[in-house]
Order: sequence, then structure tokens, then C-alpha cells
Amino acid sequence: MSRIAGWSGWCMTLVVAIGPLVVGCDERQSAGQAGTTSPVSTAGLTKTDANQSAAPPAAGPAQPGRTTASGKPMPGLAKGALGPPPIVFEPAILDLGEVRPNQRVSGTIYIRNTSDKALKILTTKPDCSCTSINLTNVPLLPGEQVAMEPTFQSGNMGEKLSGVKVMIENYDEVVVNLKALVTLPISADPAFASAVPDAQGKISLKGEYTIRAVDGRPFRVEAVNRGAPPFVDFDPARDQPRNTYRLSWDLSGYDPTTCMDGSGNRIPGWLIIETDHPDCPVLDVEVRHACTMRARPTKENPWPWVIGEKRFLLGKMEEGRAQEIEIVAKWLPAARQMRDPISSVASDSDQFSAELASIEQTSDGMVCNVRVTPAPGHKGLVYGTLHLKGSRHSMSVVIIGAVK
Repeated sequence: MSRIAGWSGWCMTLVVAIGPLVVGCDERQSAGQAGTTSPVSTAGLTKTDANQSAAPPAAGPAQPGRTTASGKPMPGLAKGALGPPPIVFEPAILDLGEVRPNQRVSGTIYIRNTSDKALKILTTKPDCSCTSINLTNVPLLPGEQVAMEPTFQSGNMGEKLSGVKVMIENYDEVVVNLKALVTLPISADPAFASAVPDAQGKISLKGEYTIRAVDGRPFRVEAVNRGAPPFVDFDPARDQPRNTYRLSWDLSGYDPTTCMDGSGNRIPGWLIIETDHPDCPVLDVEVRHACTMRARPTKENPWPWVIGEKRFLLGKMEEGRAQEIEIVAKWLPAARQMRDPISSVASDSDQFSAELASIEQTSDGMVCNVRVTPAPGHKGLVYGTLHLKGSRHSMSVVIIGAVK
């Protein structure tokens, strides 16, 4: 069984040579919008649309840990008697480079004692509350260094920034930063089809996007939402495969009140693109429309917890073999009155089954490990909704993958 960790927007997991850590991340993405045409096909998708390392480089000095990697104030930093500790992190920032979604990559950070006195690493903590195990009470002799080997579990695309706080006995807490760019072998620009009002209140119901192989390899676009790809300037019967394609989308055929088209198909939450690229059989573009927005808690209907992720892109799957995804739910203020933990999961699709493998409650939420297994004999696109349920509250996420 392979293990895949989904990115909740809040955490990346670190496995240190002496103990694992979990660290939080900021995410930055940009996308634009274009305009031309072809209806969005939803055949076969509408039933299940959800609620919508290397050797160390030159050393850099440790800095007092007063902010996170994203520059935000970090609460609760302890101040020691002697100021910043006499250590350096090598490298000063661990750059994990480009990482594929649902992939684990490792790097090494060395903590070196630059003084003539013995030090003690009291704790190492992530800059979020989803810590699993801390590095504690590790002695560090003069000139000695200790290696941390973080393993990054990727999820959604975008730049990920995080910090790990290190506390040396009698000194101020300091932070070492990590970053990674999570991207697919094929990128989409823009990353979403936007049909929500812009700053002037205008809504565009048609547009274009470009998909491009980052490695420059020519590939074929086999389907979009299980239908014929709406190419803008490409004829698959005449033209040779390319490494870049322009595709169009069109939501003008959907009733904004019922969210249905004339055939009774609901507006899709995603444009799901199938390709013959060996490393990217499927990718997606989010559809942003009033009909695809998630419900929100209200004063009249408070929620005890929320899941940040809307979908999990599992990529290439093997027939009959489970992939394990990590889904993080965060407690909301209502949880003080109505603690209602997740107790079960269910798939609404005949293309995959789901099983709640484990659940761990933390101070600020829950970490659920869910096994997703393609149905026996199923080939091609795997798509459907996964429901996570408590006794009174439930939320859903979309599962996207491909068996090829």
C-alpha cells in the first residue's frame, strides 16, 4: 500500500533524524483569466461533484525567531537570558525545489554549535499546532553538528513556506525556514476557470486556459470531463502532439438558479483533463462559480469542524491498490459546545472505495488517514466524492485520479 499525504493548506510533515515534526505552511498562487469558448462537458461527472538531499551549502547565521517564514508574528516565542544562540543552520533556508503533488521528498538541515561551550537543544517545534513528535534534550558539544532530515509530504500546488522553531537551553528561540514549489509535470494557466464577479461586478461565463508540459515533452490531451477536449487552435486528426495546448471553457449553458444545464447536468466543480503524459495522467482546473462554492457555517447552523481541502488529486493509481491520504480537519469555536469528531467515511462513487484507517485528535482538530482503493476492474478516470462524517456534521472532498 502506498501512502499519500494531502495538503490541507496548513501542514507539511517533517521526519527528523531523531524524531518527526509537522510544520505549517503559507501558500501563494496566482492565476489569470481569458476569454473564448466551447461548452464544458459534464458527462459522467455530475453525480459526484462535491460541495464544492544534498550536501549543505554555505552556512547562514541563526536569526532570532520573532517571525514565521511568511513574515507573520509568531506567538509564544520564549526569550532566553543570553539572546540568540551560538548556532548556525546549514543551509540557512532549506529549498526543496519542485515537488510533485502527493509526493515525499527529503532534505537535510544541520544545526552546528559555533561556540566553545556545550549546548542543549531543548525542543524543536513547527510553526503550527499539528506537531507529532519533537526533537528534545539533544546535547550539542562545541563545534558539533546534528542533522535534521525533513521529509516533505506535498499536497496542493503552489509555493509552500514554513518555519521550524528551535529552542536552545538559556537562549532565545530561533527559526529555520523551509520552502518548496508543489507543481505537476503539466501546469495549467490560469489554474481556475473564474465565473465569479470581478472588481467591477462583471461575470465571464466563457474563457480559455493553457496547459503546458514543464519538461517540454509532447503529449496528447485525451479528454476533458470525459468528453472531447475543446481545443482552441489544434486539430488532433491533423496536427502532431504538442507540449502546449490552449483549451476553452463555457458555462453559459447553465441556469444560475438551478445550477443545471438543459440536459439536467449540474455545473462541474472541476475541469478534469486526462492526458497520455506518463507522469501526469490527470490534472484539474477548478471552476469558480456561485454554484460551486462551499456552504459556510452560520450563527443558526454552527459547525464543530471544517476541512480546508476541497479535492485530493491522487494522480496515477494502480488497480486494486490502496492509496492513503491524510485529511486534516480543524475545530471551530462551536466545537466548545458541540464536540463531534469524525467517525466514518463513505464514497458515493462506484469507481473507488474508502476506509477510515485511523484518526488522531489534536488540540486544534483531527488528522484522518483514509484509504482510497480503485474499484476492481476499473480503468481510466477515478472521480467521486468522499464524505467524512460525525454524528451531526459532515463534509465532503472530491477524489481525482486515474488507473492506467
